[in-house]
Amino acid sequence: METSNRYVTAYNYADNSPPYTDFVARGRHVTDGNARADIGRNDFSLPTSVSLSPEAGAAYGSRIFIDGYGWFLNEDSTQAGLANAPRFDLWTAGATADELATLTGWFDVTIFAPSEKVPPAWKQKTAGQNWHYSLWTSPARLVAMRDGSANWQGIYREGILLT
Repeated sequence: METSNRYVTAYNYADNSPPYTDFVARGRHVTDGNARADIGRNDFSLPTSVSLSPEAGAAYGSRIFIDGYGWFLNEDSTQAGLANAPRFDLWTAGATADELATLTGWFDVTIFAPSEKVPPAWKQKTAGQNWHYSLWTSPARLVAMRDGSANWQGIYREGILLT
């Protein structure tokens, strides 16, 4: 376990090709050979996908607790050498530009390696009010995401594919 103050950013689009298909480089959720980002409630059992810059040195599958935002699973990587590296990019589904700006900043981040045991007290930690899971995954937001992209192939919400 390692805790440090790190730069956290939020994004609401896929960063892989083809654009806007919610693909991740590696993922626990694969359908038709395509890995996709997942958004969850951010308790320990239902984390959201996070992308880490290579400078973070965290293995795929690392469990990450971000103070105020809850639990994430490292399922993707950003390019190296970006500003404020190592960056932790949160996938926020249909967050607006204002919501993305509000989520971005310096936060305490704790990383648990895939093989590391997470203490029970840590597993009980959850997201704070900053994590608008119910808003970002509302039917209206999901319809807007689907209708706004010619490449829509669905997203995972709590591990269930929504098309």
